[in-house]
Amino acid sequence: MKLVMEEYKDRLPEKDSTGCLGGDLIVCLIKVIGWTIWDTQQDWKLISWKLHSSSGVHTIMTSTGLVFHMLVESKYPLTKEVLSQMLDLKLETEEESSMALELIKFVRQQLEEFEDSEDDDTVTSTHEDEERV
Repeated sequence: MKLVMEEYKDRLPEKDSTGCLGGDLIVCLIKVIGWTIWDTQQDWKLISWKLHSSSGVHTIMTSTGLVFHMLVESKYPLTKEVLSQMLDLKLETEEESSMALELIKFVRQQLEEFEDSEDDDTVTSTHEDEERV
């Protein structure tokens, strides 16, 4: 309930066609679930990293069977270790593309930022502000 109250402290909730707050409630639940998922990164052992250029999605798969489908243009709080594992695996793609090169370049940039900043152990992973290669 606290998350719902925080979400609507400055605005009224919108009802969908059924009169429910379903969509907004899902957003709040995703926030809670998401925090739990991202907090377990220290246990992840990545086994694959793939880019699906046609949909603008890249996926990482862990040895425990967790699969994360991430939009290329969205932000994700990945640790230095996970970013490093991604580069070690090499990005699998259907075909060579500028999107693949951008994504690899962005992950490398994030790792460099970790080296420059010793205080923070997570970084928001997105390349929406990157220039095209």
